[in-house]
Amino acid sequence: MFPFVIIAVGLMALAWAERSWALAIIAASCVALALLESLYDMGNIAYRLGWSPPTAVVPLLNVLPSGLFLLVAGMGAFLWQLRRRTAA
Repeated sequence: MFPFVIIAVGLMALAWAERSWALAIIAASCVALALLESLYDMGNIAYRLGWSPPTAVVPLLNVLPSGLFLLVAGMGAFLWQLRRRTAA
């Protein structure tokens, strides 16, 4: 899951270049989530919550949180920009 750490560091660099606090917060959250996924087996959390996922799904548990986070953050940024453009 190390590619997500590279993406997160790239987002941090973009936040610094753009001087954007909102992007810096999103990037810091992405870094924390990427490090968690890279250093910890997310399947253990599922087992501790009492869910026994199929063997084919367990590797997806390490990718799903970062993927969903990036999708939601991107959609939120898109909607924010859309709202700002229509208001102006």
